[in-house]
Amino acid sequence: MSWPIALIVTAVTAVAVKTAGLYNRLAGRRNAVENAFSTIDVPLKQPCDLVPRVVAAVQGDMQYV
Repeated sequence: MSWPIALIVTAVTAVAVKTAGLYNRLAGRRNAVENAFSTIDVPLKQPCDLVPRVVAAVQGDMQYV
């Protein structure tokens, strides 16, 4: 194999390795963001789930007033 072809193959391989590394980093960060949102989703959803129960309790208590 002549040296220009070897140089081209090496350059293409280096670009492919860099691209794969970048993709893996981005995928890891995407997963980290999804995990962060799922962690905060539960505390944010709990007050919304409690509102109908509080309304029902208040409506039940209003019958006695």
